[in-house]
Amino acid sequence: MPLALFRARNFAVGNGVGFVFQLGMIGIMFVLVLYLQMARGYSALETGLVVLPNAVLTAVGSMYAGRLSDTFGGKYILLAGMTLLAVGLLVLVAMVGPGSGAWSLLPGLTIIGIASGATFAPLQQATMDGVDPRLAGAASGVSSTTRQIGGVLGTAVLGALLSARLSSTLRGEVGKRAGRLPEDLRAQFIDNSAAAAHDYRPPTPPDGLNPATTGLYERVTADTFATGFVEAMRTALVACAVVLVAAALCCFLFSPYTKPHKKPTAMPPPGQRAETTPHD
Repeated sequence: MPLALFRARNFAVGNGVGFVFQLGMIGIMFVLVLYLQMARGYSALETGLVVLPNAVLTAVGSMYAGRLSDTFGGKYILLAGMTLLAVGLLVLVAMVGPGSGAWSLLPGLTIIGIASGATFAPLQQATMDGVDPRLAGAASGVSSTTRQIGGVLGTAVLGALLSARLSSTLRGEVGKRAGRLPEDLRAQFIDNSAAAAHDYRPPTPPDGLNPATTGLYERVTADTFATGFVEAMRTALVACAVVLVAAALCCFLFSPYTKPHKKPTAMPPPGQRAETTPHD
């Protein structure tokens, strides 16, 4: 890795912004997929269909973000994109609930999809601005690796935060709902619910119960887990929004954007005529 790359101000700032950006960005789908599959009971295919519009909007937004970056500068489009991402996360926090379906997620996912398209291309453009063309290959590899490291750490930190918060919320919800079960099942319900924070799924009913009691146990545990998970998810999404706002503020450290000018075409000296080839 050529350390001379970091002498370029925009490259150094861009790597820092990319690292922080991935810390906040990578966990969004991680949390949503867990919510849809574990708390709401969606299949993997149904979950994929719910988040598909988000991916389509990201692809469409990326097409226009590059053009806007060439006109106004990558740092301004990137700043707007990350700020909009944080807004989309807060919309999700406001609208999601234990019984929410796909339609309640649509407004937040729409904002996130559009905003995601306005981040990746502008980030690369702003980071590479001012890099020596001879080091462009190495610079691209370093910036990509930096973002990947941020994503890995972001997933680990967010997973730990979600698990710790879920343990706390489940304890509160279990205390409220244990009384709905027969007395001989309450202690086991409390123990199983504590383990659910690490498995990210509602506990299964004990063996040997009659169908009516099994159905009651499943309803209580599903309700408990969904409510606890939503509270934990809100905390995680707000944390992601705060990180993205911090990354957006770091965009002001980029150098002012200067639009490249095309070199004028050289004109022949006055009086000099181009040679022509005679035709038969």
